[in-house]
Amino acid sequence: MFRQPRSMNLAYPGYLPGREIERFFNDMLGALPVLAPLPASMNQSRLGMPAVNMWETDSAVHVEAEFPGLTLHDVEVTLDGSLLTIKGARREQPTDEKTKVIRRERATGEFGVSVSVPGEVDHERVSATLEHGVLVVTLPKAAATRARKIEIKTK
Repeated sequence: MFRQPRSMNLAYPGYLPGREIERFFNDMLGALPVLAPLPASMNQSRLGMPAVNMWETDSAVHVEAEFPGLTLHDVEVTLDGSLLTIKGARREQPTDEKTKVIRRERATGEFGVSVSVPGEVDHERVSATLEHGVLVVTLPKAAATRARKIEIKTK
């Protein structure tokens, strides 16, 4: 069954036409019983990558990524200069010979995403938490790059 896209506004930053097109074809091909699902090793589309949001405050840059069903042992976060890399693996559900997979949309295997962090980061104070499948990385800004108000004096 075809799902209506959330928004057809191409200027909307959350709208990814490629994702909707891929879902459309998966829905259409999944309805045909003669076609077998792709092996997990071939299902490494953008849908398997974590959805990532990044925002900045006066004191830090925050990165949030969704990892439903993953644990701390499945995800790794590294910061090299200003490049933040999040990588990990989604394991395939174990099945036996009696189990027939009818549909598999969740990608399995290794994944990774890298984002460039704006400004200088205080590497010693970087922290990350994973709760309810949401990873939040907080990258405090170095003191030299924080915005500050400059007092204007008269002579």
